[in-house]
Amino acid sequence: MLTTSVTKEEFNAMVDTIERQINVIKSQASDIESLQEWLRLQHDRIDQLDNQCDFLLKQTQRSYRHIFWYALAIIFSNIALFIMLVTMIMR
Repeated sequence: MLTTSVTKEEFNAMVDTIERQINVIKSQASDIESLQEWLRLQHDRIDQLDNQCDFLLKQTQRSYRHIFWYALAIIFSNIALFIMLVTMIMR
């Protein structure tokens, strides 16, 4: 069996080193938890933006359809007025 002798100062130095490592690991774990929470919030924001983009796209498409039908109605009414004007002039 191998035995090594360690002085009290060396042992205390090892304990201090281990305690510092424990504190560093705890700090890193806390940082990781904070980053995970931040990541979750960012993911939620991205989902909300995606939903808003979908909504705005649907609204834009609906507006384009309305504009198309209004323009078509104006064209037809202008054609009808032109025909009425021509028939009145030809009488």
